[in-house]
Amino acid sequence: MTTEQAIARSKSYVTPAIIIFFLYGLLWLPGLVANWMYLQDARRMQRIAGESLPGAGCLSVMFWFNVGLAALAALAGCVILAAGVLGQ
Repeated sequence: MTTEQAIARSKSYVTPAIIIFFLYGLLWLPGLVANWMYLQDARRMQRIAGESLPGAGCLSVMFWFNVGLAALAALAGCVILAAGVLGQ
C-alpha cells in the first residue's frame, strides 16, 4: 500500500455530510454546491483508496435526493404554468 492510499483510506466524510445536511436547511443552493464539491472529492479518494469511505454514500444520497426535489419542483412549476395558460 502506498502512502497516498493510506491517506485516502483514513479520510472520512461523515462530518461534511452532517454539515451539508444542515446547510441544505438554511440555504439550498449553497448546500447543493458544497455537496457536489465534497462528493467529487469523496469519489476521487475512493478511487485512490480502492474502497468505500465513511460518509461518501450519504453525500451521494443527499445530492441525488435534492436534485430530484429540484426536478420535481421544476416539473410542478411547468404543470401549474401550463394549467394557468390553458385555463384562460
